Amino acid sequence: MRKIVTYRIIAIVIIVAALLGILMTTTKMPNEEKNGFTRNFLTEELSVMQHALIDPSLNKISGVSEKTIFLAGGTPNAILMLNKNLLPSDTLIVNLNIPADKIVPFSVTIDSPWLYIHINNLRSIIHGKFPNQTLTKTEIEGSIFLKSIQISPSSCIIKTVSTSMNSQILRKVNIETGETIKEIEIGNNSGLSKDWLSSDGMLEYNKSNSKLIYVEYLRNKFYCLDSNLNVLYNSNTIDTVSVNEIKMTKEVERGGKLKMVPSGARKIVNKYCFLDNKNLYVISGLRADNESLKKFNTNTVVDSYNISNGKYRGSFYMKKYENNGIQSALLNNDTLITLSGTNIITYHLENKL
Repeated sequence: MRKIVTYRIIAIVIIVAALLGILMTTTKMPNEEKNGFTRNFLTEELSVMQHALIDPSLNKISGVSEKTIFLAGGTPNAILMLNKNLLPSDTLIVNLNIPADKIVPFSVTIDSPWLYIHINNLRSIIHGKFPNQTLTKTEIEGSIFLKSIQISPSSCIIKTVSTSMNSQILRKVNIETGETIKEIEIGNNSGLSKDWLSSDGMLEYNKSNSKLIYVEYLRNKFYCLDSNLNVLYNSNTIDTVSVNEIKMTKEVERGGKLKMVPSGARKIVNKYCFLDNKNLYVISGLRADNESLKKFNTNTVVDSYNISNGKYRGSFYMKKYENNGIQSALLNNDTLITLSGTNIITYHLENKL
């Protein structure tokens, strides 16, 4: 009897292995085929300055000062402080009387000595100087926001969705009063039906030149604006994905409530971005025709664009640690600080990059 069971288990394993083999040979893997563009590599790979292990719960670089790197994780109540040798130096404790289920999603920004906590679902901005000043909570007008970025001690930019559900809304908000200063529509998908996800994207801001950048995740589009939400130009990343519609389908939740969810995965064109006062750096999700699949899969590829006109400058690699991509990145002068899985790594960014 035992032999029969053993033979059956072996037979099942063989069948499963065969099915997986068929799937592997018949299913097209991401970036297996050419994507119709090439890259100009400015250097082969960035040189690592320092590397250290961190707690896996830490997933965001919230700020950097002359001596300190600030890291946030699953809660804004505790922010880890590292010295420039990537060693823990202290923990910034923030006392927030907010239920855990209400506080997510959130973002923390530290521009020492200022601390800003944006809580999307509560439409709230918590702000003040640390560690001695009492923090102020301001509820902003309008609907909940999806993304946000602080641009000054008195104002931030939030991103919501238009009522037509086919474009993004950027809104400049006074964080002292919660009032809207200006609002614009961006990433319009007028030809698509309620497809706001196709133009979803990332916000980054550089205070030295007052440039706001909005980079779309799923298409080769990005926009440069000033701090008053005037569009200075729109441009394209070097890939060829200009249309990447997400089809939606209805899904029944527990209790019979209907919700709309994406019905299929889409290529992520732009995964992450960071910037300085001269250049925008975009971590790409697409392999160029002059890259090998092995090289692309074992490295993070970064494309550089001139922030003054949006023109492509060139590309470079960052070696992946433990096959992890970049979760967070921040430029401090010529030092690039990144989080990748349980790793914090600093790189030297040469002037030519």
